[in-house]
Amino acid sequence: MARLGNTSLEDLPSFGRKLMELAREHGIGTPSLLAEALYEKHRTLVEPAQRKNKNGKNVKDRKHDIDAITRMVQNHFNEEYAFNIQSKYLFAYSELFHCSLDYLYGKVNVRSTDPDMNVICKKTGLSEKAVEKLMQHSKLYLEGFLYPHYEYEFLYSDIDPEAAVDATRFWNNIIESDFFISLPESWSEMACALQLHKATKEVLETVTMQELTLPSRNEFFSLIDEYYATHDHDPCFGENPYDIYDNDPERALEILKDMLEEKRYDAGCDADKSKTVYWGCVGLFDRLLCNYFHDMADRFQIPVIKDYLNHK
Repeated sequence: MARLGNTSLEDLPSFGRKLMELAREHGIGTPSLLAEALYEKHRTLVEPAQRKNKNGKNVKDRKHDIDAITRMVQNHFNEEYAFNIQSKYLFAYSELFHCSLDYLYGKVNVRSTDPDMNVICKKTGLSEKAVEKLMQHSKLYLEGFLYPHYEYEFLYSDIDPEAAVDATRFWNNIIESDFFISLPESWSEMACALQLHKATKEVLETVTMQELTLPSRNEFFSLIDEYYATHDHDPCFGENPYDIYDNDPERALEILKDMLEEKRYDAGCDADKSKTVYWGCVGLFDRLLCNYFHDMADRFQIPVIKDYLNHK
């Protein structure tokens, strides 16, 4: 039986791709395992029609049923549209993978069966996973961070085990602040600077490795024309490039050599300049992060330390 992990999602039609993503995320590696999961958890929805023996009695055969469901599942991986799937299977998939029928039908991009989730994601532009994390209100308990420092006198008293940082409130404070715009703005500047630096380095490497050979007559003229368009002097000093190429090939090659050396110099300058700009952006980004989070930490109050300072 082919494993789902060995199949590229890009090779599958729309519904099949969606079904495979859900199966992989739930650790289901083959069509037969998906069929088995459907059979064990939602048998009433997907159980094939019962067979009868020669005496007319219903026959229960688990293996036969799972094999029949497997064949259906394999067909589903090749479907483009959900409406081609039997409704009982769609409902079984929605129950097994805890996703909405609207998601399986492709009407929404949010998997949750909670209708409010789709509204929140649509209005905020946040992904479903991001909203779920915000709704978890995960807590980071301070006792674990303070415990290694019990040698300080004021920590001899008991630390409130419930004292914690709410991760959602932490990110809420960032979103409310000017940092919401200034952080991605500074990051964008840094990212653009990095990509420009990578491009200039690649140009430098290409020019450095470029071998000098005399090209065709038309290519030689094109190189001269290209050079002249970006520089303030004529490498041929007013002479006709065709005449130089036809009458003095060695001089033509020497002109190309001088042009290449200048091109390498310019590329090196560009690479150095872009590197300086990039690291300047990194420094600005680091300072922005450090200043913001330092101020945030400075305003933060830990109950046991606050009580000690108030009664000092």
